[in-house]
Amino acid sequence: MMVDAPPPQRFLRRLAGLGAVVATVPYMALKVLWLSGDLVGVPADSPAAGHEFVYANAITLGMDAFVVVLASALTRRWGARMPAWLLLAPVWIGTGLLVPAVLQAAAGGIAWLVSGGQAMRFEGGLVEPWVYAVVGASFALQGIFLAAAFWWYAKARWSHVFQPAEPAKGATYDVQAVLVRGGGGAAVVIAIGYAVWLFGDASPFGAYEPGWEVSQRMHLAIAAATALSAALGAARMLRPSVRVPFGRAAVLAWVGSGSLFGWGLYQVVVVLSGASLTEDVSPVGNLMQLASVLAGLALALACVLSIVERRALTGVDPALSQVEPRIRSASFCRHPGRNPAAPGFRPAATGP
Repeated sequence: MMVDAPPPQRFLRRLAGLGAVVATVPYMALKVLWLSGDLVGVPADSPAAGHEFVYANAITLGMDAFVVVLASALTRRWGARMPAWLLLAPVWIGTGLLVPAVLQAAAGGIAWLVSGGQAMRFEGGLVEPWVYAVVGASFALQGIFLAAAFWWYAKARWSHVFQPAEPAKGATYDVQAVLVRGGGGAAVVIAIGYAVWLFGDASPFGAYEPGWEVSQRMHLAIAAATALSAALGAARMLRPSVRVPFGRAAVLAWVGSGSLFGWGLYQVVVVLSGASLTEDVSPVGNLMQLASVLAGLALALACVLSIVERRALTGVDPALSQVEPRIRSASFCRHPGRNPAAPGFRPAATGP
């Protein structure tokens, strides 16, 4: 059951949702123009001008339009009545895709300022350099606003996750441990693989290109960091500590596992589609993306079991205790005879 957050939090959540919707406009506008035949920002000789990108543009337009639906669900009353799984699955993948985009945009902006624009030129790409800047800023803002809206939504709907009390081990603890060991071990191996490419002479997509090398290495560093955060977060959800309590561990595991699954699935779909841009991807890179999907899914399942079991072990959901007084108060108002403050109230007879 959804708990009404304090007015300031409700206002901030709605403001964040509105920000996420506005942030989709630049990206969606470009996609609509491209699908209508106006290839603004796309060089004539670019593969992105070909027919094979029409379906990709339509799919990514639909994905970004879904961000509008998610932002509305996180900020409107009808979203509080949605089944948890129906909301959590797309938000999990969405934050997993967009949070790394936020980090990439921030790191890229710093590198661009420090180098005077020399470190990242994005020349010779699928689109003009300014398009990369617009798309990167759009994704970064979507990630910031959507994550903020979900944070306040989660604190209102699942407040037990953020309670300091730690329950005992539950019935599924052994299953969680197996999933965390398997998924976490795979995530650590994946992070090591990204680190090897990060400090090597080539990426999973081939040799580094001038003007793109800094961006590609940043992507690998962020991918390694999110993989490690998934493993650390899931492990600390099993055994919370003072420095990494349960709520903080859940955030790390949420973002990290979502990134592993979302970006891994994206790469797998692109490879299976036979796109020409995947010809230079190494077999090891393809295997790593498949492992990312499985590791992210295993860690997410362990986290869900841990959260659900935690609510059961802590007794009544703290959220319900905040709702029940309002329900009883409303009931008293509708039935004055049951209200202890109403004239003529008589308590019901009780047994011996």
